[in-house]
Amino acid sequence: MWISFTDAIPEPPRLRIGNELIERVNAFKLLGVSFQNNLKWNAHVEEITRKANKRLYHLRECRKSPLPAEV
Repeated sequence: MWISFTDAIPEPPRLRIGNELIERVNAFKLLGVSFQNNLKWNAHVEEITRKANKRLYHLRECRKSPLPAEV
């Protein structure tokens, strides 16, 4: 977190571990949860909604098919 009491937002310092520079990203996924740099959940909610809609579509298509109920 970067705290500044001025109107202009200063450039945050570049972080290093040993000699390796840590890359800055706008979003990343960790253990199935999408994190964004603005601390909002939009990307995660959209991804979960997309996956749920895809699975619901397949379930509806299976219900329409003439397969026997025992399968």
